[in-house]
Amino acid sequence: MIFIKTELIPVGADQLIRHLNQVLARVETSFTYYQGRVAGPIRAPGDEELFRYLNQAVQEDARAASGLRELIVNLNGVPEEGSFPISFSSYNYLTLRYLAPHMARSRKEDALTVFPELEISREHPSALEILTQLHPRWEQEAIQWEKWSASADSSHRPA
Repeated sequence: MIFIKTELIPVGADQLIRHLNQVLARVETSFTYYQGRVAGPIRAPGDEELFRYLNQAVQEDARAASGLRELIVNLNGVPEEGSFPISFSSYNYLTLRYLAPHMARSRKEDALTVFPELEISREHPSALEILTQLHPRWEQEAIQWEKWSASADSSHRPA
């Protein structure tokens, strides 16, 4: 006999799958993900910490996306592909210090899109776990990018 451990598919799974696909699209098509995986910001001297932070954020987003994809499939759904907005291409080949205010703004927007999904996922522990990790992390990343924005602004001001 083979026993397979499964999580019960909740009532309203279709709605949950739709919402999880919206979050998945946000994760995989975020400005942060674009900069880390597609654009390749210019490596300016002194930006090593910013690059490490960006790479870590992209790796954590990739893990979250993988978890979301697996969860959607376990709910008998189909993970949907998203696409990056064409406007992101105007931010190619820039330094991360220059991009810091844009990174902060986009992470705030990311966090705001996930927050409403928390309530919808309350009935499903796996979904709630993924979303409760994304939301505060994205808020923290926005704060960190804002700090780097402020330090970049002050370093460019005349004495």
